[in-house]
Amino acid sequence: MVKQSNLSFIIMTLFSALAVSVVAAYFSIVGLMAIFSALPLSILSMGIVLEIAKLVTASWVYQYWERIQFMMKAYMITSVVVLSIITSIGIFGFLSKAHMDQAASAGDAGAQVTRLEDLVLREQGKITALEDRITRIDDDMFPVKAGDTILIEDGQFHQVINDTSSNLYFVCVFDGGRNH
Repeated sequence: MVKQSNLSFIIMTLFSALAVSVVAAYFSIVGLMAIFSALPLSILSMGIVLEIAKLVTASWVYQYWERIQFMMKAYMITSVVVLSIITSIGIFGFLSKAHMDQAASAGDAGAQVTRLEDLVLREQGKITALEDRITRIDDDMFPVKAGDTILIEDGQFHQVINDTSSNLYFVCVFDGGRNH
């Protein structure tokens, strides 16, 4: 009879081995589906069968190691190794897909940052141009006296009026005779 501590150890070992196998099978199958994406259902069914066959074959060889001939041992061990390599290729495909997805999203973020930086540069150029224009207007002060008519950038004619306190006011003149 099996002792209670041995039974617990056997159950933990079985659970751990199955958990590792299931996770590896999942990564492998998803990876193989990423590599061979044209027929995902075919790859899914093939991957499930190959993973189950690998586990059953390894277990069978272990159980019947003393009873089977050398050629059968060699064939079964080679089969398990080949199936393990296929699992490894699938896991590599899974990890490669994850890396490419992450790199693509980082590339998208980088492109968005570049577009925003270009937009900021354009807006800074506009600000600089407008500041230069304000500076030119301030530098282009010219003497005017009361009664002079000038054209301001709004496209209207304005008449200069002096209010005896040396302040000049511009009044819009539409037809040269009326003040508005």
